[in-house]
Amino acid sequence: MKKEMIAPHVKDITRALGKEEVSEEQIEAELLEAVQDFGMTLSQAKRTILKKHGGKAQDLKEWVKVKLSEVRDGDTELELLCRVVYSSRKQISGRSGETKEIISGILGDETTTRPFTSWKTTGVELNVGDVVRLKNVYITDWRGEPQVNIGEYTIIEKADSSELPSYGGGAARTEPVEKKLSDVRGDERNLVVSGKIITLNRRTTVKDGVEKTFFYGLIGDETATIPFTAWKDFSLAKNQVIRAEGAYATTWKERPQINLSERTSVTVLDEEMETVAPQFSTAEAVDSEIKDVGKNGSRVNVVARVLAVEERELESDNGPRSMKTGILSDGTGKIGFTAWTEFPYAAGDAVQIKGARVRYWRNRPQLNIDDNSEVSPTDRQLPPIEEMERPLQMDIDGIMRLSGALDASVTGVIMDIKGGSGLIDRCPVCRKVLQDGICTTHGEVEGVPDMRVKCVLDDGTGTMNVVLNRALTEQVLGMSMDDAIKMAMEKRSFTVVQKEVENRLLVKTVTIRGDMVLDDYGLSCYAREISFPEIDVEEEAQKLLEEVEA
Repeated sequence: MKKEMIAPHVKDITRALGKEEVSEEQIEAELLEAVQDFGMTLSQAKRTILKKHGGKAQDLKEWVKVKLSEVRDGDTELELLCRVVYSSRKQISGRSGETKEIISGILGDETTTRPFTSWKTTGVELNVGDVVRLKNVYITDWRGEPQVNIGEYTIIEKADSSELPSYGGGAARTEPVEKKLSDVRGDERNLVVSGKIITLNRRTTVKDGVEKTFFYGLIGDETATIPFTAWKDFSLAKNQVIRAEGAYATTWKERPQINLSERTSVTVLDEEMETVAPQFSTAEAVDSEIKDVGKNGSRVNVVARVLAVEERELESDNGPRSMKTGILSDGTGKIGFTAWTEFPYAAGDAVQIKGARVRYWRNRPQLNIDDNSEVSPTDRQLPPIEEMERPLQMDIDGIMRLSGALDASVTGVIMDIKGGSGLIDRCPVCRKVLQDGICTTHGEVEGVPDMRVKCVLDDGTGTMNVVLNRALTEQVLGMSMDDAIKMAMEKRSFTVVQKEVENRLLVKTVTIRGDMVLDDYGLSCYAREISFPEIDVEEEAQKLLEEVEA
């Protein structure tokens, strides 16, 4: 990122802080480091630096200007210039049963379109065709794509239509386009497609207190078979041939997916349709060690020991459906699995799996064992289960090369304690961390106390963001959260707890155990365990000397 691009944001932070002792040069250096070295978004970096020097995010006035195609889950304090493509007011039920009005729809600019929700409605007019400048919006994930959220503190300004070019790209079409399934690409809207429902499943989820049921499966025509999701009940049935008008397409696991929304019109056709069923042979799968599963394609063969397995039951249109989930290991790493077919194996059993499908959850590979997979016992020599259950000792560089790791441990030095460590308050509704008593979604609320530590671990091969939960924070401090609150009240400063965290952790050698996830923000770990290993100084010095001489 060039210096001239961040210049207005450097001035924005300087103005918000109002501290002469913090120079623009220092802020510029910290901002560049946060974005370039730590992989933060510009909005994240601004808030982090502001907190570090005692400022408040509400004092920022220079929002980060982006295009809709650039937004991603977790972004905040953004400014968008966009056109309202679709807008609708609706009532939703909150977690405690109260009814709340929202505005939802689609926004578009010259790069793409994105769904939006406005959580404030009083005095808000978002009419189709309006060009608006939205300041201080935030982004969340909605059905696999970024959603723009307009909160209580978002500034909505009407703009002249000449300020925004006609929105382009496949996602911004306004005229219906009829396509065969083989021609569907991700990020398209207002599609007309016809196909036969090959598989159909039902699922109910709860998010932010709202229960939502949707349907998913495979739809096929004479050219292709691809996944689909119906976000409302269209009374679909397996083997139905349907015509969907007003559908939209997204990309799911690098494959196009058809989405049927509340704005889609679905008609059942009284006709037969030949389909191209997805075909797979286990001969096409690639032999892989578990640590390399993410590199070896969509189908793999593995030999591993079952570390854990449990049976679960899901509701489907055809009644309850059983599956098994668990963890496998071959000594090179651990991986989660889901078996949708017969899996008569228990913890400790060694198995050979052919044709397992590689899927991703939170950017980490998992194995799906389905009707196209083959599972059998194996006599292959594998380490005993007691040895495999231990966390795999790894370095950060190796974990990043694997795009993450399941149940690994890393030993390194805590190089930084981030702002927001120690005592915090969370929103009682969504559990987000409050900023000065304010939730970005629910406004001013009575916070629920919690404790955490956000820090940076360096092992010499790279750095990793680490989060310690309340239990681990209490372990590090040697005191309960109630004792920490009491200490803060006595000192009349909640920062005293963060100072105590810094005294206990900063520049200390620790071993962190947990699941490591690599995403757009870098390598992160929500730790399950933390320990302080005893270091043999002479032994470590000898190792260092040998490395230097080599």
